[in-house]
Amino acid sequence: MKKYIPVGLLLMLALGLVGCESEEQGATERAQEARDTVGSQFKTAWQEETGEAVSTPPTILERSEMSESHQIMASMILLGRGMETDLSTYAVVYLVEFKDADGVERAAVYADGKVVLPANAGQ
Repeated sequence: MKKYIPVGLLLMLALGLVGCESEEQGATERAQEARDTVGSQFKTAWQEETGEAVSTPPTILERSEMSESHQIMASMILLGRGMETDLSTYAVVYLVEFKDADGVERAAVYADGKVVLPANAGQ
């Protein structure tokens, strides 16, 4: 009986590790789905606002991935639209960097389900 205890413990440990990997993979998939949703909603909003398509795939940064300069950029975009500039007040915040049809680098914000384009979008 005693010799089965270590085998049982190893089996439980192995199953636990498989469960952790599966949970981590699920979290990664959900994060990618969220980015895909942000990208899709952003492209639609940009095209509706400007009549232009985005010329390159957007780079989408979560709040935790933003450098200080990215956070300032996001805050300025929100300020330009009269929104709260403190990113911590939003449950979900992404900075979307892209090139417009003319190849000009631009950025927009996705905050709590809303695409926030820069105030000069379409100009």
